[in-house]
Amino acid sequence: MSEIMAEAAAAPVETSGRAPAMGSGLEYRAFARQLEGVSGYVVMVVASCYYPVGNWSISFEGSAEGGLRLMQEEPRFHYDLVEFITASWGSGSAFLPERPATVQVTDGYGAHTVTVEDWGG
Repeated sequence: MSEIMAEAAAAPVETSGRAPAMGSGLEYRAFARQLEGVSGYVVMVVASCYYPVGNWSISFEGSAEGGLRLMQEEPRFHYDLVEFITASWGSGSAFLPERPATVQVTDGYGAHTVTVEDWGG
């Protein structure tokens, strides 16, 4: 193998782009919490998955009422190491008047109905 080919084989792979998430082992959890002295509920959603190479990122778009989308951002450069990652979303100051039973999350595999659990034990 020539010296130039050896350097090219060792160089990081350059990619880019944002698309619906397609991580392996995608799982979702959702929680609702009612804060003391506040009328309404805060909703939090968490996603967990892994990719066969590092430097991927995932994040949510959308809202609890209209549905969430889990998006992935391809790394500009990646390394050959399995990476486990999480993303979280919260309704923030957008308190929901009713506690939702479920939230909808769409990713690269399709739509998922996620049961909303109580935050406290």
